Amino acid sequence: MNYKLTVIIATLNSKKYLRKTLSVLEKQVYKSFIIYVADGGSNDGTLQLFKNSNLNYKIISKKDKSAEEAVNKCFKKIKSDYYTILGSDDFYGDKFYLQNLINCIENKNIDFVMPGLAFIFGNKKIYKANNYNFDVVRHRPIFPGYGWMAKKKISKILFNEKYKVASDYDFLLRVYKKKYRFYRENNSIYCFRVGGFSTSNYFKGLAEAKDIAVKSKGPKFTIYYVYFFQILKYLLKRFLQKFIKFN
Repeated sequence: MNYKLTVIIATLNSKKYLRKTLSVLEKQVYKSFIIYVADGGSNDGTLQLFKNSNLNYKIISKKDKSAEEAVNKCFKKIKSDYYTILGSDDFYGDKFYLQNLINCIENKNIDFVMPGLAFIFGNKKIYKANNYNFDVVRHRPIFPGYGWMAKKKISKILFNEKYKVASDYDFLLRVYKKKYRFYRENNSIYCFRVGGFSTSNYFKGLAEAKDIAVKSKGPKFTIYYVYFFQILKYLLKRFLQKFIKFN
């Protein structure tokens, strides 16, 4: 069967949240998609969840060194018109998510569509407002790093495996600099679960993002301003949390 969309999922012992991820995929109104799975060597029954689902999927790899390597393996196998990446801990906001993004690409003549974003803290969902001015990617990440949808031609741009936290930012920046047409579709909400690898490596992610932006010859003053502002903001937040808890 020829599928119009490829959904890429990189996994590594993802059983805890993957059931929710796959359940939301099963409920999507848009059905012409196949899942490419690249696994890092799970031993918790992660891959069994795919077997137990009603979804069309293909195992691309069962042993990857990193999420970046896993994603790149999938990129090289794409045959569909469009593709997207879904984090194994994350999920879509509603059943129309994929259909909305497909409609944007086909009806608005664009190459790359970004969804809206909600952060998931346990059972709490917090929506994050997103700016339509994608030019800010020259000095800071744009969000979400996953969940966007792109035309197949963009899959020639691979993730840089040198970066372990901000690789999605590096990827999005390079796509943007190629002059592809971007669009934001806030009617589709990508739900990002906080507390994973990127959260626990927050400072490393900030440093990588800074280095990526500088290397790409973005506005240096703004880049460093954003970098130090985010550090101070994070430290202040942690201090206030401890202060409130102590009192």
